Amino acid sequence: MSTSPNRLGRGSTAAALALALMAPAAGLIVSSPVAAIPLTAHEGAAAPSLVTVSSAWHEAATATPGGLPTTVAVDPAGSLWYADYTHDQLVRIDISGGERVFGLSGPKAHVTSIVAGPDGTVWFSDQAHRTIGRIFPGSGLEKRYRLDDARVNATSLAAGIDRVWFAAGPAGLGYIFPSGEVDYARLGGATTIDSIDVAPDGRVWFAVSGGTSIGVYDPATTTTRMIDVGVGALSDIAVAPDGSVWVGGDNALMHVATDDSVAVVTLAARSFEHIAPRSITFDSLGQLYFTDLNRGIGVLDAHGTVTYETAPSGAVPWDLAMVGDSLWFNDMGRSTLGWL
Repeated sequence: MSTSPNRLGRGSTAAALALALMAPAAGLIVSSPVAAIPLTAHEGAAAPSLVTVSSAWHEAATATPGGLPTTVAVDPAGSLWYADYTHDQLVRIDISGGERVFGLSGPKAHVTSIVAGPDGTVWFSDQAHRTIGRIFPGSGLEKRYRLDDARVNATSLAAGIDRVWFAAGPAGLGYIFPSGEVDYARLGGATTIDSIDVAPDGRVWFAVSGGTSIGVYDPATTTTRMIDVGVGALSDIAVAPDGSVWVGGDNALMHVATDDSVAVVTLAARSFEHIAPRSITFDSLGQLYFTDLNRGIGVLDAHGTVTYETAPSGAVPWDLAMVGDSLWFNDMGRSTLGWL
């Protein structure tokens, strides 16, 4: 795969999203083409160059030049959101109307997780100030909620049925209601949680730091069930469209079926490598994608075959988000947004 940049012409990130919607992600087979949606360019900034560094790997600049996108997410309407650390912004790339920048208030933030709530508001975690923030896209209003527990810095936000959940480190599993009330699930024992996801039935799955166990918490019954997946160094957890659960670990992906049976997919690594799958994401066909610092972006297909879309020189793909049938990510190394 060539890593020599090839100019595609000039256009905004919003235009890149329109282009991406015309093509499926790498390795996908789609039954019908995704229609291109015309987007307007963002205002107040020169249009950046759109670059392809391989036949599938494309990138585009942030809405405000010189930005550093730290995380990405997609909302129920199909809009892509990202946090720009350099300029203290959240940015929405709206597939029906271009880009909108939301400047964050207060001292410099460090946003590490974004999630859209069921009411259309967008929540984010600010690790610099131990707060959870909330943007109301219609009005642009921003609210902040401080986490009073000194041990807690919210990570891995996930939207539930009536609240937003977050990994609370040594405090376990936290949640915040639309009112701003924060509380924690009582899991019992010394359980440190760094990664979570919420199933459609409202149950919260979590990976336990420093062990080989995952758990599922049911807010309706306030009960917790633990499952040993047999592999340590757990790096991420995600609920698949079929209701099963996937977990990233030490050179492996673990699949937990709905009957709690565990299957391990070993990720072949060289002697000096450590593959730690993170940001596990699924496409509409059920293929699994993940990022790895050494290999770039990995793809696990329905046959159990793992391939990699190797990152170009200097690229560090971090968080993933499916927009239509295209896979978007923030590139921490090249300070750009990318898509396959």
